[in-house]
Amino acid sequence: MPGVNVRVHVIEARELKGVDSGGTSDPIGIVTVMGRKQETEQYNKVTTVVFDKLMFFEFDNLTPEEITQGTILLEVYDYNMIARNELIGKYEFGVGRTNTKPGHEEYKKWVALFNPSRGMEPQGFLKVSISVIKSGQAHSDHVDDDDDDDDELVLMPPDLDMKTYTLNMTVHKAKDLPKVDTWGSCDGFINILFGGVVLRTDTVAGSLNPEWKTELRMPVGVPTMSDSIEVSLYDEDIGASDDFIGSCFYSYKEINSSCVIGPHWRHLYGWPGHASSEEIAATKQRGEQPTEYRGSVLMSCETAPDENARVGQKSAGVCADPEEVKYMVRLDVFQVTEVPEALANARVYVTVGMGLPGSTNYRSTRPIKLSGVSSMEWLDNRSAQIKFQTSWPKLRKSNPYTESQVPDIFVNLMCGGKRIGYNRFKYNLQTLKQLGQGQIKWYTLKPDKFDNLVPDGTIPGFLQYRLQFGERDKLPRPPNFPATSSQEYMLRAHIFQGKELPSADSNGMSDPFLEIRMGSEKKVTSTLEETLYPRWYETVEFQVRLPTNHEMRPDIQVLVWDQDTFTTDYLGRFVVPSKTIQPKYNPEPQWREIMVGDEEDLSLIHI
Repeated sequence: MPGVNVRVHVIEARELKGVDSGGTSDPIGIVTVMGRKQETEQYNKVTTVVFDKLMFFEFDNLTPEEITQGTILLEVYDYNMIARNELIGKYEFGVGRTNTKPGHEEYKKWVALFNPSRGMEPQGFLKVSISVIKSGQAHSDHVDDDDDDDDELVLMPPDLDMKTYTLNMTVHKAKDLPKVDTWGSCDGFINILFGGVVLRTDTVAGSLNPEWKTELRMPVGVPTMSDSIEVSLYDEDIGASDDFIGSCFYSYKEINSSCVIGPHWRHLYGWPGHASSEEIAATKQRGEQPTEYRGSVLMSCETAPDENARVGQKSAGVCADPEEVKYMVRLDVFQVTEVPEALANARVYVTVGMGLPGSTNYRSTRPIKLSGVSSMEWLDNRSAQIKFQTSWPKLRKSNPYTESQVPDIFVNLMCGGKRIGYNRFKYNLQTLKQLGQGQIKWYTLKPDKFDNLVPDGTIPGFLQYRLQFGERDKLPRPPNFPATSSQEYMLRAHIFQGKELPSADSNGMSDPFLEIRMGSEKKVTSTLEETLYPRWYETVEFQVRLPTNHEMRPDIQVLVWDQDTFTTDYLGRFVVPSKTIQPKYNPEPQWREIMVGDEEDLSLIHI
């Protein structure tokens, strides 16, 4: 997954509304990028100020969805030494949208600052440059730009052509909420955050299926660069901080293009109940999204021009639930390989489902005992075939929200009630054909960061299975079980040399060796000391039991390690697809690129 680097240059502010009694303010700028904050210096008794503050924000391993939903919030406050700082105005950009602009930036843009409590009149103007780059991209440097040009200092407010709209977000009810209170209930309320404006419903106490029937309204200045609307569920705790339960997101552009989106279920995802605040903070820092289903909320959305738009709320009437249909889940699990060494010979099983874990919407295979870190037992015995029905709303072609009312589907590899790793599938009108075909694939599992079965930086393993999901009456017939048996094969790997390997030691060198794995077997090369350009010229061979059907065979995993006195450091890996291996005695050598995490390194191995 890509990393993201955000550069924000807060240049200047003009015509700030005076907050102090003398008609001036003590402005300080605050920039918040996907939850991380930086500040400008604070200035006294001015309405115009040159901040000239350059800020950098770096994020690793973000999903495309997190990049799309990420925001850059610009706020200017009147600084108060004793009392709380008072908001003058704010503006918001989208991380993903900025990255798609020419040069991946918004360069020297004037933005109007608004304060929702003061209506739609601009509270000042802020000039900023924002650049958002992903891994492999570069910030524009504008080396020929003359920042000292006198024309740039002309006190001229921007020409804004804005229209005011009302955004109505109706929160009808929720279901399947988790038991978060000590007495097994939930005191839930909904927060809606858009463009820095926060609206909330009342609290419904003591219910796992609360009904709010509340329409929340807010003004939106169009055009707006704010797009991500966050809907969050909280459990109210009197006298303590409210507990975050889960959230989902909308796109304002998608709502605006539809004008009216009728009642539809949106599914909330949050963090496991046993996760500590430190674990959650570390997971957020890594840019990972929540994976725990935490309930569903029935919503309606609407937007329309309204020059008199104001923040507010009112009661909404009763609405009918969307029509439900029967869905079918079919899962055939065949093999598992490359489970972490700490789980060697453990008993493992697979669960599949959606919604609340442990409910009737989940099923599991029978446990098997690993042979080392792998197993073909499910394939040999045909003992991991799951089929069951479940009811969810019918998908309707209209907008992205009525087209995706089924929760995400999870396939989990489990051990002793804890999750080793998982795969997550979204089901909507765009993916239903793919999920209906039921192709046999090897899947790389994602690690569960909260059950602590997988060391950091370790892949949880590879799982081979076939998943089919769709409306029961429309799902294609299940494919036949793959015809195969197993027998012993000889794997022979000729290792020649490497170049430009990562440095792992303090002297800038590494002591590399390779580990070749296939199925339940593995072998290593010799270790070469203090080199980034190793020359092994070795042949490694071992016997491994594999399916005779080559479509079912696991790929060959080659791991690159640095040998230290008492430990080893992981340098990277590459995969040799088993389908590409021909039964030749002396195949032509190839350079293979090493992968570090999800990113390609420049290191090469000749094998």
